[in-house]
Amino acid sequence: MSLGRDWKREHLAELKAAFTTLLYPENAVLYYRIVDAVSAVLAPALARIIEQGNAQGVFDADDPALAAEILLGLSNGRRALVIAALAEADTDRALAMIVGRVGAEEAVIDRLLGLKPGGVDLMGPKDALRAMLVDWNEAGRDQPASLAR
Repeated sequence: MSLGRDWKREHLAELKAAFTTLLYPENAVLYYRIVDAVSAVLAPALARIIEQGNAQGVFDADDPALAAEILLGLSNGRRALVIAALAEADTDRALAMIVGRVGAEEAVIDRLLGLKPGGVDLMGPKDALRAMLVDWNEAGRDQPASLAR
């Protein structure tokens, strides 16, 4: 997980240019086509992981395919909140928005997979998330106007 966070921090200007463009309301159709394509690939793989976890006694999910679909839906369902948080100039307010939502998602996932409370950690350390939000606000300031929009 930390390698992913490190890579994101190193490439934040490029990621910001790509994601802000993708998240523009006029690009919603493209965004959802990408989400559908990614979900079509990830859902079966995630269901197999959940099945394996059930077999090993790690998870207790009644329907692995449905659990996978719900997990992907939770992720995709936070789009509007992420857009709002990334547009928020106040880093602490943006952090609170994300922590509140993702913390609730973690509790739902714990129950969905039959885990003890606190079994899932989607965010990682809050200070790392806060630093990424600060970097996001700084990223792209030296980019051409076509990328910073």
